[in-house]
Amino acid sequence: MAEKQTDTLLDTVLETEQAKQQADFVPSTVLKTLLSEINEREQEVIARRYGLSGKKKETLESIGSSFSVTRERVRQIENAALRHLRQSDSFKGVSQKMSKNIGQIISVHGGIMEENHLISELLSHLSETSPEDAHVLFFLKALESNDIVEVKEDDIFNSSWRLSHSDTEFPGNHIAELASIFTNTKSPLTHEDITTQLQEQAFYTANKDKLNQTVILAHLNLGKQFNKNPFEQWGLVTWKTITPKRMGDKIFLVLQQYEKPLHYREITEKINDYSFDHKKAHAPTVHNELILDDRYVLVGRGMYALKEWGFEPGVVSDVIDRVLEVDGLPLTRDEIIDRVLKKRFVKRGTIYLALTDKSRFNRTKDGKYSKKEKVAQTA
Repeated sequence: MAEKQTDTLLDTVLETEQAKQQADFVPSTVLKTLLSEINEREQEVIARRYGLSGKKKETLESIGSSFSVTRERVRQIENAALRHLRQSDSFKGVSQKMSKNIGQIISVHGGIMEENHLISELLSHLSETSPEDAHVLFFLKALESNDIVEVKEDDIFNSSWRLSHSDTEFPGNHIAELASIFTNTKSPLTHEDITTQLQEQAFYTANKDKLNQTVILAHLNLGKQFNKNPFEQWGLVTWKTITPKRMGDKIFLVLQQYEKPLHYREITEKINDYSFDHKKAHAPTVHNELILDDRYVLVGRGMYALKEWGFEPGVVSDVIDRVLEVDGLPLTRDEIIDRVLKKRFVKRGTIYLALTDKSRFNRTKDGKYSKKEKVAQTA
């Protein structure tokens, strides 16, 4: 019994040590040390080819032009640099640890992972990951592991990496099943909603030993036809609610997410905060779009709502007029206020003031209000 407890304790210590090693792992720092073992020209070619200096990756032609050599000569330098790195004892030690760590992460995610998803998981212990992305990608490309295989982008998969003993047939079938769920719902879904719907399908019943929330998320990232919007909702990449390009679609998503009227300046701020793309939104542009797009309705001073929520355009007196017309009977002031506030985002005092317009509304002896009948003009 004591021996079993010792083994369990040892396993815990080893797992803790592995977690600590990953937490201390900063790819750029490690790679800087490794690259010091090759000559300066090789270092520069590697840095520029893989974007390791914070700049975009460069082509063979671009680097060759700056060196006044052919693209083929740059390729030779790159290959020589990679060969020298792989032969160094330092790189071999790092690559073994990296391969093991990467293999474990891919295994947990079902045997195959989209490239950016994998990099994100590898860097999950860092608060700022962007500068490290290129360095992790370099390690992936340079490892030449027999256990980890690169999967090129195609019509089904995004660029990804898989374990050598895992195939792509099951992920492909799963992606097709996820696509059918989106086709049927025709609206974005959260990861949890997708899992719930998938569990109701025969595909899940037949493959539940291979599926869990982690694998489902991995395959959502893997599928070429899927994407998620800034509100963590998944759907088909062609949907405007997933990949909004026009300003009007971005406005729609923000209002839909907050489920309440917002001032156009606040809408602008939220569009920029969520970074739908690299285009910055400006308040005047957003305001113009709100005015011109019939999906939105002005419900207060600078405040806009989705028309589908039941809000109505026009001044408050127009809304009161429609409320009384729909009811067909005189209403108390509180009844009118309650109905108007469901259609417009205004202060109660504004409604009080509108009801004093004797040219449009009558106040009955019992304190109720009705529409003032229009007197027909005689010739």
